[in-house]
Amino acid sequence: MSRGQAKKIAASYAKHLKKNGFPFTHIFLYGSQAKGTAKKWSDIDICVVSASFDRPEWDKEEKKLWYLRRAIDARIEPLGMSLEEFQAVSPLSYEIKKSGIKIA
Repeated sequence: MSRGQAKKIAASYAKHLKKNGFPFTHIFLYGSQAKGTAKKWSDIDICVVSASFDRPEWDKEEKKLWYLRRAIDARIEPLGMSLEEFQAVSPLSYEIKKSGIKIA
């Protein structure tokens, strides 16, 4: 899959989340698809930054991300992060900010 195809899938996922009432601040494509190093069987890593992950029931929100991906592409591997987690200094958030592609 090309980077362009992965971006289109990520954009479709963002639209699908919005259509289904899932609030988000940002959506990033990251990992091998964003870097252009994906192989034939690579997944599509998507970070969803949302205030929904600040709540005690954040795990239910994470399950929604996984459920909603099925309508778009089973290769999507969603990762939910609160804005605080995204802004924190961590290897994962740093990598997403450094090499990720902002979709929404």
